[in-house]
Amino acid sequence: MNTALEARPPSRERRTKYHSKVQRVLVAVDLSGWSEATVIYAAGIADLFGAAVTLIHVFDPEGITKVAGDRVYDSLDDARQDAEKRLSGLVEEIRKFYPKCDMEFRIGEPAEQIKTAALLLNADLVVIASHHPASALLFCAADQAQEISRKLNCPVLVYNGSGTAGDAARKPQLMDGSVQSPVS
Repeated sequence: MNTALEARPPSRERRTKYHSKVQRVLVAVDLSGWSEATVIYAAGIADLFGAAVTLIHVFDPEGITKVAGDRVYDSLDDARQDAEKRLSGLVEEIRKFYPKCDMEFRIGEPAEQIKTAALLLNADLVVIASHHPASALLFCAADQAQEISRKLNCPVLVYNGSGTAGDAARKPQLMDGSVQSPVS
């Protein structure tokens, strides 16, 4: 007989004793095509726990000069205002099916600002997107997933998506292959 196994509390008791409930999910978005799919995935996880979701976008004035994307701005202030407006729009889209969603807009170095926000908001889980390896953004150091995960003390889930950038808006699939519908 294995006394070590007998001494372990039942599975349900272990979960409540050793695993905290997820109450706040912080979702880092870069406002690319991957952002909506990442947030939908994170909202599905948050719904399982009844957790609140906070979308965070960090405007990096130094990084905007590295990756201009398809947008052209007359000033950094115009770029910042556009990013804040796009984040707000994403939050409004998500609130249509998951009302417990708010936003955090910060300026600075992304990994450091996400770490600070996670601490201040007492995030239980941080969800970040990792760009598909075929993404041109990866080569411009826009993919901050590894740096962010190294700086946090709470669990970090990296949403990789699959396929090409055109597949980013697909509905996340569960492990059994069924499609996860937006939470109600």
